[in-house]
Amino acid sequence: MKKLALACVFAALSGQAFAQEARVQTEGIYAGLYTGAAPTSGNVGYAGGLMIGARTSPAENTVVGLELQGGGVASDQIQGETFAIAHGGAVIAGNTLALAEVGYGARYSEGETDKKFLVGLGGELAVNDRVSLRGEAQFLGDTDDFDFQSSTGRLNFGVLGRLN
Repeated sequence: MKKLALACVFAALSGQAFAQEARVQTEGIYAGLYTGAAPTSGNVGYAGGLMIGARTSPAENTVVGLELQGGGVASDQIQGETFAIAHGGAVIAGNTLALAEVGYGARYSEGETDKKFLVGLGGELAVNDRVSLRGEAQFLGDTDDFDFQSSTGRLNFGVLGRLN
């Protein structure tokens, strides 16, 4: 009988926890993984890596933050990449965040370093109070002469976890 009572209490508490609406994290430190696709040298490559960032909310339903992304792209060759990204956004529903981002970084391949600027748009969907799913489209351009002929882009999908 005790086991049945404990099971009923657990079920009631679990149902209550799942009934609460997930909210997008607007303040704090987060980390996550991303994967996606990136065109390289006429091919589509696999992109993936890690991200860590911090954000704050200067006004209700707004977000600003800084993020570091590090990873790589693999197709006919493997390229490493690191970016420092500033982003801003707005909560458009309790569990949905729209983001715009700008950044600076580099891609590394075969002993060469190409400095890149980054602009992007994306969104996050809160799964619960600690985990969000992110999708983003990023445009990468060459910073040496802002040569848009050698620019590329990537589509990323990621999972973020709140660290605090």
